[in-house]
Amino acid sequence: MDRIQKNQLTKEKVVKFSIDVSDMMLTSQTSGLEASISELKARFPNYPVEKVIDVLKYARLGRLGSGDENQFSFVHRRFNEYFVVRRLIEEPERVPQDAIPTDSRWRDALVLYCEVAEEEQAKQIANFCWTEIREVIDNDVDMRDPQFLRMIHCLRFIREAFRARINCLEDFRGDLAAFIKKILHKDNQNILLQKIAVEAVGVLRDEDIDIAITQAIAIGDPWINETALRACRHLPRISDELKNAIIDYIDSFGLRVLFQNKNDLLFSLKLSDGFNEVRKFLQWRIADIYTFAIGFTICFALNPLATTLLTVAFYLIKVFLESINIKDSSLLVRLYPPMELLIEFQKLSLQKSRLMLGITTICAQLFIILNLENIYLHSQILWIYIKPFHYTSILFLFPIYYIFYYFRPLIKNIFQEFLDINFFMFIKKIPKIILVFIKTILQSIYEIFFTSSKYRFYLIVLFLFYLFLATLSILLNDFLKKHETILILIAAIISIIGTIIIFVGLIVFIITPYIRDWHRLRKLVRNEHLTRDDIEQQLKVYKTSWGRMGYINFLWNQNIRPTSNWTTNLPNYKDEASSLLARLEEKWLGLDR
Repeated sequence: MDRIQKNQLTKEKVVKFSIDVSDMMLTSQTSGLEASISELKARFPNYPVEKVIDVLKYARLGRLGSGDENQFSFVHRRFNEYFVVRRLIEEPERVPQDAIPTDSRWRDALVLYCEVAEEEQAKQIANFCWTEIREVIDNDVDMRDPQFLRMIHCLRFIREAFRARINCLEDFRGDLAAFIKKILHKDNQNILLQKIAVEAVGVLRDEDIDIAITQAIAIGDPWINETALRACRHLPRISDELKNAIIDYIDSFGLRVLFQNKNDLLFSLKLSDGFNEVRKFLQWRIADIYTFAIGFTICFALNPLATTLLTVAFYLIKVFLESINIKDSSLLVRLYPPMELLIEFQKLSLQKSRLMLGITTICAQLFIILNLENIYLHSQILWIYIKPFHYTSILFLFPIYYIFYYFRPLIKNIFQEFLDINFFMFIKKIPKIILVFIKTILQSIYEIFFTSSKYRFYLIVLFLFYLFLATLSILLNDFLKKHETILILIAAIISIIGTIIIFVGLIVFIITPYIRDWHRLRKLVRNEHLTRDDIEQQLKVYKTSWGRMGYINFLWNQNIRPTSNWTTNLPNYKDEASSLLARLEEKWLGLDR
């Protein structure tokens, strides 16, 4: 107040000047968020401009830039927005609704306005935004249409402006929920749109949030999963479906990824008591990182050579599975039906990576342990001491948390369904359980081999092949007895050669696409006139997810901004490269703030 009195001003006059200046800065097409002293004097001759600015500087609300022009601006644009909102409250008819889809400066100011405006005024703005979104729904437009970007801005505005005033959305809240759920359907390929839709679920009803987040996690994209977890972490309670979806999402993390993100995940899950069970699961998973590390270290110390070779072999298999493009899986199955089993195995390895790691490492160590006695044969005493360590290490390789979070509920469900949690009923119903189990197995076999034409064909071929072998065995029985040793030797040699050929062929099959992509990446040069269509065509050239990731990283690091539009939609190969491309598109469109 001393500074105000010293300059012979009043508090009201300082506030009025700040409102007028802020209004001028936002409505003027030339000044931006700063203006020179001379311009302010010309615009506001009724104010002692220099004295008012001195007060604003003293109060640390304003500042003067260096140079001859002495440009004035507020120290933070939030102060600018605050004073503009004061003007809009005085004159609500001046609210520029049309600026929401087009002008980021007004958009931020109007977010603040909607938080404090009269309910009727806020509802008008909310309904305007929904009208823009309806244009996309009714006309089914894609990313090439300018209306698509207007819709995105309005959807994000609704999320920001009305998360504390949900009642203003009641006119269309149900329709908005249906729109978001439709976007989050698995068939939708646009990762960026799905991510923005997930961000907006906070304005829906709790039951709709639950369903939408469950859908989002089912998509399987890491960026969407991360956004989904942030969007629902404040919910006071969650359904069993959402709880299981989040647990499966956490279970899909590899050990390295989980270790890197464990602190952020723990913090997110501490914000609401509704996530207590999920948090306990995460704590079990974190403990499992250390137990697996201990177990693997013991195995490696006991037999480093065999453990290393088997680790490399399983890593190559993992790379091979990841190289299968899920996007083209239906085509692969049509061309070669047995690929269906391989693709299902690939999906399982991605969704339950820790389980697959445990199974493969345990199998590898059991293989080693069966042959380890031969290695330590010369020292039986040493083997007696080493064997308990090896068995203990194998126990550490198994994901122990599966017992509590998967096997125990499974057994509990079996008891509830068949036994009503009654031991004596259990004894009585054992025959029924066995019969149901056998019936289920036989029914599955029947459905696979007798109702499906393709499997029926394989069954007939297998039967004829077995018949051929049986006939050949009878006809050549005497010959086989005379030359048994030679035939066994030939069979062993053929098996060894066949194994080598398959192993080498597998390595060549895996490595060749990577080498080709590596050569393409080496030839990349910066292109200032790159279009989105060029990016789309280039991504089709790369045959591996690693190659596509390298290309997208190149675009990111070179800070290249493409022109034009995508052919139809944002390319999505269901891999990390597609997720990173969606992040880049968000940056290119200016949506990453």
